[in-house]
Amino acid sequence: MAMAIAPRLFVQTSPERHTSPSVAQVVDVLVADGAQVRAGSSIMVLEARRAERTVIARKFGTVRLHVKRGDFVEVGTPLFDVK
Repeated sequence: MAMAIAPRLFVQTSPERHTSPSVAQVVDVLVADGAQVRAGSSIMVLEARRAERTVIARKFGTVRLHVKRGDFVEVGTPLFDVK
């Protein structure tokens, strides 16, 4: 049975830190560093194996970005924090 790939990902290792779920490239950053976001806000787009996935915030707060557009990331690489 084939499963559809979710277009939006919750990627989290703590309530604040969001990390990469796979080897990927950051193809777009949708918010500025220091921006206020709500839970469910789209933060960035990753591309892995020709599939784009949007990474979203899980809580309200201020975004601190750890990567920029064009960066290649490994599994577990910190992408951003929301505090």
